[in-house]
Amino acid sequence: DLEKSISQTLLDLKKFKDPVVIPVTAKSRIIVIGDVHGTYHSMLRICGELVRRGMMDDSLKLKDPNTHMIFMGNIIDRSAHSSESLMLVFALLHQNPDQVIYMRGSHENKGNWLNYDFPRELKDRLGYQESDPIFYQLNRVLERLPSRVHLRQNDGEILCLNSLYGLDYMAQTKENPSIAIFINAQSRSRVYQTTRGFDMLPFESGL
Repeated sequence: DLEKSISQTLLDLKKFKDPVVIPVTAKSRIIVIGDVHGTYHSMLRICGELVRRGMMDDSLKLKDPNTHMIFMGNIIDRSAHSSESLMLVFALLHQNPDQVIYMRGSHENKGNWLNYDFPRELKDRLGYQESDPIFYQLNRVLERLPSRVHLRQNDGEILCLNSLYGLDYMAQTKENPSIAIFINAQSRSRVYQTTRGFDMLPFESGL
């Protein structure tokens, strides 16, 4: 039930601050997932792979407290399965409140999702009207999402993940000199390099 899932997530997000700080050690495993945009079946395959590798159980609970999943935002829109994708991320959040982070991408930011496909899915597939409370409640959830995650090493150095366009990283590093690496969201309209795709990238290697 999407409405119950939204209500529960509002409670789960109360403890989140922006930035979210995750202490990392040599034992840490960080899984970073980029724009999903409603590719629900791809998300199921990711979870299935984590289950197969013994990293997650069938209830979506991560087994190792040193493992974190970070969704870099843009879970919704551009698909007919935004609601399922959103509920899966909300379920992961609820099952792993200290290990799963859902960041605020450009489509979650400042009600921008209302300009894309998800409202039509809510109305045409799920039978909601724009005047229904679910639109307001969902917007409250998305606006509470953090836009930055700091991965902090024992020596205090930080890798900063930012999920929104246009953040002044120079100002960020001036504000917090411990930031050693800054990974900023970039526009997909800029093609820097063509590759054969993810068939070249082993599951655990990262980017």
